[in-house]
Amino acid sequence: MKPHFLFASTIGLVALTSGAAFGQSKIVGVVTDNNAKPLANVAVSLEGSYDGTVTGRDGSFSFSTTEVGPQVLISKIEGYQDVVQPIEIKDSTSTVNCKVMFAVKSMGLGNVTVTAKKFDSEDKNKAIAFSSTDVLTTATDGNVISALKTLPGAQQVGESSGLFVRGGTGTESKMFIDGLLVNNFTYSSPANQASRSRFAPGLFKGSFFSSGGYSALYGQALSAALILETENMPSKSNADFGISPISVEGGIQLLSRSKTTLVGFFAKYTDLNLMFNLVKPNLDFTTAPKYLDASFFVKQKVADKGMLKLYSSIGKSTVGLQQPDADYVTATDHVSLRNTNLYNNLTYTQSLARGWNFYIGSAFNYNLDRFSLALQPVGEQHSVYDSLSRDNVSMLQLRSVLSKRVLNNGRLQWGGEIIRSGEGFASDRTSLGQVEDTYSAGFVELETALTENLSGRVGARLENSTLLDAAKLAPRTSLNYTFANKAQLLASYGMFYQKPEKYYLLRESDLQFSRADHYILTYQKIDNYRTFRTELYYKQYRDLIKTVPQISNNGYGYAQGLEVFWRDKKTVRGLDYWVSYSYLDTKRNYLDYAFAVQPSFAAKHTLSVVAKRFFPAKRLNLSATYTFATGRPYYNPNLSAERFMEDRTINFNNVGLSICYLPKIAKSFSVIALTFSNVLGNKQVFGYNYSRLDPSQRTAITPTNNPFVFLGLFMNFGVDRTSDVIDKNL
Repeated sequence: MKPHFLFASTIGLVALTSGAAFGQSKIVGVVTDNNAKPLANVAVSLEGSYDGTVTGRDGSFSFSTTEVGPQVLISKIEGYQDVVQPIEIKDSTSTVNCKVMFAVKSMGLGNVTVTAKKFDSEDKNKAIAFSSTDVLTTATDGNVISALKTLPGAQQVGESSGLFVRGGTGTESKMFIDGLLVNNFTYSSPANQASRSRFAPGLFKGSFFSSGGYSALYGQALSAALILETENMPSKSNADFGISPISVEGGIQLLSRSKTTLVGFFAKYTDLNLMFNLVKPNLDFTTAPKYLDASFFVKQKVADKGMLKLYSSIGKSTVGLQQPDADYVTATDHVSLRNTNLYNNLTYTQSLARGWNFYIGSAFNYNLDRFSLALQPVGEQHSVYDSLSRDNVSMLQLRSVLSKRVLNNGRLQWGGEIIRSGEGFASDRTSLGQVEDTYSAGFVELETALTENLSGRVGARLENSTLLDAAKLAPRTSLNYTFANKAQLLASYGMFYQKPEKYYLLRESDLQFSRADHYILTYQKIDNYRTFRTELYYKQYRDLIKTVPQISNNGYGYAQGLEVFWRDKKTVRGLDYWVSYSYLDTKRNYLDYAFAVQPSFAAKHTLSVVAKRFFPAKRLNLSATYTFATGRPYYNPNLSAERFMEDRTINFNNVGLSICYLPKIAKSFSVIALTFSNVLGNKQVFGYNYSRLDPSQRTAITPTNNPFVFLGLFMNFGVDRTSDVIDKNL
């Protein structure tokens, strides 16, 4: 339930914005050729991390990092062989000075050009990178999903969970943590209410959001992939505590003396009852949302360049509400939802000699939702209709990837994965049973330079499902041309498959993979301070699920559009802002649609403006976000069949503000957070529920709270909390 988590947006903002002062070391230096001539536009980064930058006109560079200990600095530019040099980062407050000299010209074909900050593979080069700093300094709700909605391609859907991207549903976008697919990435919630991510942004050292045409290493997502990579080691042990009107939390991380082993624990309890008594929500809650979450993690350095990570979390939640029944005006619906979720993730990575890298990982997901629905006449103590149901899913995944640097600074990656899943739904009135599947996939991908300015990637993914009794080959390829001014033109094509959702498989076993073909053309230019990116795309859907006249794969559709993204950190000193715009033209004929129309989750025009500024002298961080979207279609049963989905909701407008202040309280790192959502109080309507018996009666679907205000205090006792403090203070 999105609105009541708005407090998260400001926690740890200043810690990250003022990085070096609160636990980030600095890497600075200059890059020259062998004649001492400065080299501009050189990509400089730490191997195996998201930390890096591009040199300026004078060849200088500077970036912050949370990594400590022995590291490898990699520098790349066209026409030269990569410079790979070891460096030592002593602790989280040190500054490392580096001098990089390119002395050896490349032979034969040119190098792969990498201009996207913090990434060194072509797939990430095409995506928009987001750090935990970006997520938490954006005035939304401190949620990964909400922050990504300010980027091109994402829709402003407030009544359903997940990412709706480029005409795709929320289930067509998948999330991966350290390479492993995550089921139930968001909390469970009642119908017509969105929920936030279960995972705090501070868990991740970075993320990249691919809104289409993503790598063959990932699958089972028709529209988009969100790739998240977890933090490595902090430099010191630490503990934290937080309190607000709706939650209390605490955690500890213990680092061994050798700084090779980290053990941590965190717990949090959230209860919105007090907040709802102070600020009345739009809904009538019989049980205010309550959440109890606990997590345990271990990180172990192995040998010289190996890392073992274990993360385990368990969560329980409950919520109850009552609302007028759409069909019976003299009765109310009493709905309750109890959820139990378990997630475990174990990965091991190892850098080997001669450019080899090895990865193996496993994950286990379990989620159980228990729903109850009671129809109770107004004024009566007892219900006339009761229903109980259980919705469960479990998933075990094993995955391995082997990669090697090859000719012309390219990379060859191959591997495979297997996922064993069980999903079921049952109620006291009917049981749809259980479906089990063994999904397996093998993949291979090669990235390399073709000429001095042209690089490319070609890959394929072979997927098989025992439940569907089908195997599919998904080719994917892209070309990247770099101009003299370091701008890039990228073209890509990919074929993507996805299994039907379990609710359809439980009713009809004779179904096949749905398919989407992506055609994308991108132009972008990125330097230290500015990013410009524009993209044209066309997406064709095939074999979508139809439920009328029977469940089948007879659905189809398309999505096409234009997106623009501009980010500027230079024009106004100390100000970081970005603007994103999306135009979407999409139609689909699926589920019970009578013919192909613009679906209910798609808006033609979406605009987001984000601005944030930190004032070091005042220890103050300010952030503002404005989002606009044109009205979305909704079904009005009062219209004729020929006018199906013609009505539109009102335009969506939202202004969010956040203020974060760092007081000096003893030896702690403390944050006082004040957050406002929809500060102007704009009316927001996501759709309507119509009575089946009397279609003239309808109820608007609106946010839980509008507007919403939060105030909280969070304290950390430790030194190196650049991003971990965020994780534990959400």
